[in-house]
Amino acid sequence: MTVRLVSRAFGLIALAVVVPFGLASCVGGAPSAPTESGTTSASAAAPQASTTPTPAPTTDAPVLPAPVEGQPQPDPQTAPLQLLDASYDSSSASIVVSAVVGDRVAEGDCILTVTNQQASETATVPAVADATVTYCASVSVAIPNGAQGTWDYDLVYRDSISSGSVKGTVQVR
Repeated sequence: MTVRLVSRAFGLIALAVVVPFGLASCVGGAPSAPTESGTTSASAAAPQASTTPTPAPTTDAPVLPAPVEGQPQPDPQTAPLQLLDASYDSSSASIVVSAVVGDRVAEGDCILTVTNQQASETATVPAVADATVTYCASVSVAIPNGAQGTWDYDLVYRDSISSGSVKGTVQVR
């Protein structure tokens, strides 16, 4: 009787191990059928998930920050410039203005126009996109030699969908 119980226990254990592995070969399609080369292959193809490539994101449009609940969101058409510096550089006889667009990262242009009662000068340089902001860094306009007095500046940032400006004055002595 002890031999019979032991053999029955081994039989149940073997069945518990073999059946799941045997059923695993049935998962994923119909049973395999031999091919001419002697190998086996599925007689019916298992359904395949289609893989449609996702288009790569473009960098043409500015990247706007994620919305923060309860705070007003920036207008994508308005690029608010924050003035970093505006000064006269006597070594190059130039007015130099720097600003940052803090709410976007985009390729664009920085246009600096300086004027006084006798003259108006303009320079355009590419904006510099950083990881989180875009700079109009050290935009410089040479002014006529010997020019003095108050000069008005207007620094404009412009990209494909937005623009903004910052204005002020610089004293040249």
